[in-house]
Amino acid sequence: MTGQPVCIADYDPRWPATFEELRGPIAAALGALALRIEHVGRTAVPGLAAKPIIDLDIVIGSHTVRADPDGQAGSQRKPLLSSQMMA
Repeated sequence: MTGQPVCIADYDPRWPATFEELRGPIAAALGALALRIEHVGRTAVPGLAAKPIIDLDIVIGSHTVRADPDGQAGSQRKPLLSSQMMA
């Protein structure tokens, strides 16, 4: 817990477009692995006040983990989104 106050904002009609902007690079990075990328949470409900944070769910077809023959999984991780997109 950070001790920071929670900000609840009136519904912003730009939230659906912001979701689509976030969805694009994620969909491109995941390709066919992502069956669906869905806008969820309070910002997905038109007219509802919410914390101005876009929540999304990524639906995949299988939870099978791919083999990592050299044991280096995660060592090359890069963020899908730049900090500029998140602002």
